[in-house]
Amino acid sequence: MKSSKSLLGSLALAACATAQVASAGVLFIGTDNEEFAGTGFSTLVKATVNGANFVSQIGIPLTFNLNGLGDGPGYLYAGEPEANTLRTIDYDGNVLSTVTAGFPNNCCNEEMQFSGGKLYHAHYPDNIQQIDPVTGAVIQTFSVPSVVGMALVGSQLWITNWGAQQVGTWDPGTNIFTPQFTTPNLAGALAYDPDSSILWVGQAGGLVAPYSLTGTLLGAGFKPFGDINNTIDGLTFQGEGTQVPEPTSVALLGLCLVGLVMTRRRVTHG
Repeated sequence: MKSSKSLLGSLALAACATAQVASAGVLFIGTDNEEFAGTGFSTLVKATVNGANFVSQIGIPLTFNLNGLGDGPGYLYAGEPEANTLRTIDYDGNVLSTVTAGFPNNCCNEEMQFSGGKLYHAHYPDNIQQIDPVTGAVIQTFSVPSVVGMALVGSQLWITNWGAQQVGTWDPGTNIFTPQFTTPNLAGALAYDPDSSILWVGQAGGLVAPYSLTGTLLGAGFKPFGDINNTIDGLTFQGEGTQVPEPTSVALLGLCLVGLVMTRRRVTHG
């Protein structure tokens, strides 16, 4: 019995160690390159990444133009490059709802991000709006230059300054942007993977690259659309807008605790 408990504890700890390895995530990617190049409607890319590594991707042809993205509870928000049409779509690109939002009916409607129960929308070139998540009505407007990307890291909003090639934090309470690092190309969309603490940054030319929060480049990244003349300005992880631990993560955490308790008992009782 003692050896069985020892084996169970060891297996539980092994599962815990495995769980700490960066897990795969589903990353949705968009760009306004198709509209500005006049090549037709957009493609939504659904990529799989594992930590800082690209694994695979599929392209989903759309029947509308896509620019910024945002993750909602079980769906995606999708903006149009040069219109104030706000859509919700499912994870296969099918349109669920369409509204005419209250933000300007011109370029460029960029990323969206929930924070503190509020939905924020980046409108290049000069502001961020808090918008109603259902109607798209503008509730509050903040003057923020050259904003494109938005992501939530813990309870802190991160944004990009496209023209200055900067990535940093933004506080809606004070409307202060604090740059944290720069990118080699114009900085576009953002998406944060809390499982691996990696911030993915879309850039001009088509690159999507993984960074630490201090600006260390963690890998070569990938170009989901190949080389393009415009910017990756839509990035979001599935579930990024509702960061709740998955059941498997909770189960693994419980298994880790079992292993730690059993190991402690072995040490205590010999």
